[in-house]
Amino acid sequence: MNYTFKGLMYSGLIFPGSGHIVLKRTYRGLPFLFSATGGLVTLVVQSSRIALEMVSKLEPVTGQIDLSMIMNIVDQAMASVHSTSFNLAFMIILASWVLGMVDVFFIGRQMDTKEKAVPPLPDI
Repeated sequence: MNYTFKGLMYSGLIFPGSGHIVLKRTYRGLPFLFSATGGLVTLVVQSSRIALEMVSKLEPVTGQIDLSMIMNIVDQAMASVHSTSFNLAFMIILASWVLGMVDVFFIGRQMDTKEKAVPPLPDI
């Protein structure tokens, strides 16, 4: 398996920066890894906050909880999802994924050409 394909598969399918680690360019992959992790943590924190708000609105209600009440609470909570931090975190994850894959592609292609350029040693 050539380096380009291997790096792209790891970076594209597993996590940004993992292709760099596989190709032994760890320090070059750390910014992609940390930025995607930071964006993911932000998304999880924001989603947890929204879920806790929805649960706290349901707790004081006594008696029957019907579907329309739940849908109203979900609609109100989803209106706050369009916050700047949520959108920024998503864009950071997307950018680190795409830029990481582009970087891994160039690293892998460079490693593939170096490997092909080295002539084999003669048998003695």
